[in-house]
Amino acid sequence: MPAFFVASFQCINSMNKILSLSLSVFLLFCRSENVQAQHLAQLTQTENAPTKYPSDSYKELYERIMESEAWLKFLDVLDKKYLGTVDKTKLSTFCRLALESVSPRTDKEASDVCFKTAISYLLPLAEFIPAEKLAALKKKLIFFGLGLELGIQDEYLKVVSTIESGAAHRGGVMAGDVILALDGVSTKSQSLDSLASRMRSTSASYTNLMIARQGIDQVLNFDILREEIQIISCRGRLLTPDTGYLRANQFVDETRYQALMAIRKMEKENQGPLRNLILDLRGNPGGILPAIAGMAELFIPANKIVLITKDKRGGKHEYRANAEGFSTKSVSKFDPDVKSELKQMRLIILMNKLSGGGSEALIAAMREHRPVTLMGETTSGSNKVTEFIELGNGSALKIASATLYAPNEVSLPGDGIVPDMMVASPGLSKADYGNSKNDPVLQAALLSIQESRKDQVTKKLD
Repeated sequence: MPAFFVASFQCINSMNKILSLSLSVFLLFCRSENVQAQHLAQLTQTENAPTKYPSDSYKELYERIMESEAWLKFLDVLDKKYLGTVDKTKLSTFCRLALESVSPRTDKEASDVCFKTAISYLLPLAEFIPAEKLAALKKKLIFFGLGLELGIQDEYLKVVSTIESGAAHRGGVMAGDVILALDGVSTKSQSLDSLASRMRSTSASYTNLMIARQGIDQVLNFDILREEIQIISCRGRLLTPDTGYLRANQFVDETRYQALMAIRKMEKENQGPLRNLILDLRGNPGGILPAIAGMAELFIPANKIVLITKDKRGGKHEYRANAEGFSTKSVSKFDPDVKSELKQMRLIILMNKLSGGGSEALIAAMREHRPVTLMGETTSGSNKVTEFIELGNGSALKIASATLYAPNEVSLPGDGIVPDMMVASPGLSKADYGNSKNDPVLQAALLSIQESRKDQVTKKLD
């Protein structure tokens, strides 16, 4: 089976929605120990540099920056929220040196130099976001696409499935179709990413697909009008009778609702409740904390603690399994039946080194409150909560502001969560996640389910 891939979602910047909410909390990867070591090495090399005070012009520029509202807020945030240690003397020293070596032409350029220098050398758990980048992230980007799940087979682009009610589905494109050319250009030997990018546009324009379909001799031509793409953070499919596959690539407000819709679709195709569910969290860096709690509520008893955050001043916040705060479409009259079935079925979670803090929090909560089998590779060990704070001058600061804890108040391991069954998948790309043919972790999960069924049959015979 070709690679399971959602072409329409690939380039959507999930930060758009998150950054539109000032100060919203988002779990991301913290810098690795190697990167931190690199910063320390750079710091060591620079500590012996001459601390010559800048000329009068730079002195005035430096003083204006140090007295600016943005810099004062920066220092205040470091005092109140930043988890790492801060040496303010070194901060100011590095800023002076940077101003002298870079020779900025404007106050804004000088301010950016100071922030970047201070953070890159001294604050490994922080990142400076300049005004231009922040404005671009905040801007709502709208993409238009066809609504197809794609894979590569025999060097050509193949339709894995069409999204119901999507442009391609309505236009007559079918699962199993092979796309020979896109707008007259062959798809042979092209990468999945580049082909998916060619299908997208920033406007509602037409695209031409030349398609080969099994059982039809002639090549088919379809002119499809691209439509606005909706962010899809969770989708699934029925793998075998009674066994479903659900992949969540991030946790946003819609993730819980999309998970429910995917499960209902699988149960309809299965003509009954699922007995097994494989939840794939590989490559999932995390997301909005309430969304993680909302996702957990589908699988564990309501109101149980999902995760806990603690800041540098001892402030503690608990996130419990509930659907509060979600749109009404996320909470329907069908939920109780579906959630009851989810809590009873066998659950296998797939994870890897790209499963970040949010995924790790969900995994820890599952382990605490229900039977679950973990398969794949050790997770990333990203046990910090990252917060975006605007500094008032158009720029922003991204800092590690809290530590993430499991429901039992044990800090999530900095070296990652170890699976119950280690299954290596070297070289496996995200496009191959969920591909029954190429994905060794999914194959191991299916084999585990088959062996469990055999054991149950044997027990009944005994």
